[in-house]
Amino acid sequence: MSTQVLLRKATEKELIGYIRNQDRQISSLQEELKTFNDELKSKQNKERVRGKNQFTDAMYIALLRGGEASVWSRDAAKAFAEKHKITTASVIAKMKKLGVPYQAIPNEEADFGKSTSREEVINQISSKINLSQDKLKGLARNNIDTLRAMLAKMK
Repeated sequence: MSTQVLLRKATEKELIGYIRNQDRQISSLQEELKTFNDELKSKQNKERVRGKNQFTDAMYIALLRGGEASVWSRDAAKAFAEKHKITTASVIAKMKKLGVPYQAIPNEEADFGKSTSREEVINQISSKINLSQDKLKGLARNNIDTLRAMLAKMK
């Protein structure tokens, strides 16, 4: 039987009980909805706080004054970051944005030997194995790193 048929045949006392039961279910759902909304707002607030500027006015002043040196080094930026519980990358990014002098770590270029072209490597390979370059034309399709590895194995 449908709910409508049951309600037509129900007594007044049964109807009051049914309505109270429905009210309890609605109240329960409203309470769950409120809890869910509160949790959602809490998560949104946490995300908003994380996204906010982490730098205080005192931190800006310390960055602009340069600390102990006139030019910031990576070690000084790291110490500043640890002191204020933020990342070193955010400190360096903020310094660059503010135009604060910062001495970046120089890129250490790896020593790959003198830069050689694919043809030069094939020439060296052909001289090692005493074959003409014409016979080694297929090698030109290989990656330069592969050719260098072949040459290194021959030495």
